[in-house]
Amino acid sequence: MEECSRRYGDCFTLRIGPESSWVLISDPESIQKVFTGNPDHLRAGEAGAIMRPVVGSESVLLLDGPPHLRQRKLLLPPFHGERMQRYGDVMRE
Repeated sequence: MEECSRRYGDCFTLRIGPESSWVLISDPESIQKVFTGNPDHLRAGEAGAIMRPVVGSESVLLLDGPPHLRQRKLLLPPFHGERMQRYGDVMRE
């Protein structure tokens, strides 16, 4: 990935298998645009289907629309503010 990034820049297409292509982005501003873009055009579930055997069919990484939002809301509380600070403290110990 690092070699491709050096060779092709912050955004490039990687062909995986005979039928699948992935677009990889490493520029922080471009990544933000993807994660805040129109979910009707940027459908993670369709693009990430190859990961289903690894992460499971109900993974927030593979869901779109209302199911994605429902799973995301369940996952968010442990990753806010003071809780994240405490996780860092535990890891350092």
